[in-house]
Amino acid sequence: FIQLSFLIFFILLGLKINSIIFSYFAGFLSLLIFSYYIYAAKLKESVVEKIKITKAETIITIKSFFSYSWPLIFTGVAVFSFTWIDTFMIGFFKTPTDVGFYNAAISIAFLLQTTSYLFVQLFSPMIIKEYARKEMGLIKELSKQVGKWIFAINLPFLILMLCFPGAIINLIFGAEYLPGANALRFLSIGLFFYSLAQVSQQHLTMAG
Repeated sequence: FIQLSFLIFFILLGLKINSIIFSYFAGFLSLLIFSYYIYAAKLKESVVEKIKITKAETIITIKSFFSYSWPLIFTGVAVFSFTWIDTFMIGFFKTPTDVGFYNAAISIAFLLQTTSYLFVQLFSPMIIKEYARKEMGLIKELSKQVGKWIFAINLPFLILMLCFPGAIINLIFGAEYLPGANALRFLSIGLFFYSLAQVSQQHLTMAG
């Protein structure tokens, strides 16, 4: 919502295509500021300052935090690269028009990620809490349920994309983008299985 609001604001200012870049940055900056406010105003007094740990424990905690976090930087770079390498290769070996057809298809296919994204927001903190309590049985049951819900919700959309890719593209982008129909079929299969794999990905994050 914040990114969209900034996008409209920057377009009205006349920044044109640069509005997308600035709104993307402004959205993340706003999230950073808001997160710090929540920490400073709410968590610091109620939670953080009540926890008394020694200097040695603080050092161990910091080392543990960084040993867990720094590999995620490379993971982020890898995910970003894999997300854009297909578009880059099509643009390099073919034409900008083909990139347009492909990006129309991938934009629709990525809708299959919406379900897993919404579930993960609830699923991830729950399993991390239970992992700290060593409740592995509960984690297993939660994982089964979330996996079933993602599968059940995304399967009808997958079938629609496999059977009627042209109709979906025509409805959203127009008849000019119909050459991307076959790409939508392949991409929807890949994104369907990727959405299911989000459950396992959260297990890896949970376990460090």
